[in-house]
Amino acid sequence: MIILKKIIFTFTKHQFISFMKNIFTTFAFIIMGLFVQAQNDTIWRKGGLAVLNFNQVAFSNWAAGGDNSVGGNAMLSLFANKKINKWAWDNNLDLAFGASRIGDDEWKKNDDKIELNTKVGYEIAKNLYLTYLFNFKTQFTEGFIYPTDSTKVRTSNFMTPGYFLNSIGIDWKPTNDLSCFLSPITIKTTTATDQTLVDRAHFIIWY
Repeated sequence: MIILKKIIFTFTKHQFISFMKNIFTTFAFIIMGLFVQAQNDTIWRKGGLAVLNFNQVAFSNWAAGGDNSVGGNAMLSLFANKKINKWAWDNNLDLAFGASRIGDDEWKKNDDKIELNTKVGYEIAKNLYLTYLFNFKTQFTEGFIYPTDSTKVRTSNFMTPGYFLNSIGIDWKPTNDLSCFLSPITIKTTTATDQTLVDRAHFIIWY
């Protein structure tokens, strides 16, 4: 994948709402175009996976020592795909959150994810689709780093950062369960809506 352009924005709440409206309005027109051609086709391939995990470690008079701990993780992965004549529309949503506590320390996150992928493609040859890909990624809650055992620094929040990826390329789909997407054109937009983190230079952009 070749990233031709990276754009970094900071938004006020009003500006962010306006930005999101433009994004989803454009996407809605694409979807509406698909449904116009599929008024009589309501067959979807849908599915998902949900995982809930809880763990606890407790020591009592343990000669080797150790700290008690407790933690939990939740994960939800959903997909919904549709084939309409030469059109293919694939959607995937991944949500995850987890936290743990060791000894008398406070609870700390060990997983935090919101990610949406959607692809709309038109078949130009057998198993080859000219495809538009949209990806959105952020997190549920605040994130911290811990320079010492007694201090923490807030570094991220919901939509700070928020990542938007728009790509155009070729998608090879030999089966319903295998896809290989090659994109020569990609635009990545990074947003930050928590002005406090931006002003304090605690907002970190990872590439």
